[in-house]
Amino acid sequence: MDDDGEWVRGDRLSEFAFGKLGEKVPEGACRKVPANSKVGWSIHYYPDGNAVPNDQVSVGIWYHEDEDEFVEEESYRQDLRSYNLSSGGDYLIPPHGKLMTQGFHSFDHPVRIDSWQPHLHLRGVAMSMEIYDPNIGRREMLSQASNWNAGWNHSHTYEDGYQPLIPANTTIILTA
Repeated sequence: MDDDGEWVRGDRLSEFAFGKLGEKVPEGACRKVPANSKVGWSIHYYPDGNAVPNDQVSVGIWYHEDEDEFVEEESYRQDLRSYNLSSGGDYLIPPHGKLMTQGFHSFDHPVRIDSWQPHLHLRGVAMSMEIYDPNIGRREMLSQASNWNAGWNHSHTYEDGYQPLIPANTTIILTA
């Protein structure tokens, strides 16, 4: 909430999509939620336009009471935003047609990528994540989900020691 009592949109705590089995948070990590925060839900997972009768959605939150153990200055911020491929408009794809789209995002600081989650809805086929490093003029493929299936929206988590380290000003290129 800002000084005028208005809600301020914050970072994403988590998300869930059809087929996703949950989310792993690294040992010793936490997602800090400021006091008086508002939790928003955007539930849209029924594929045929009809609500699922008697369905329930729940979320688990663990509270940590001892603030002395958490030193924000010694921690790394985790960015849980969704970096989209589109400008927010709808796509018009004719029957049996195809569409390729890309999204780009750069950071002004070094970044470690812990996971990525392709999200394409029903007509998606594949998605890839590359980087372009302007310091050396090179593109590199980080991950690709080919033969994609809308029945699984898994977060692909990199193993410890194998997370891509992205230099400042590098551009992430998402292609679907």
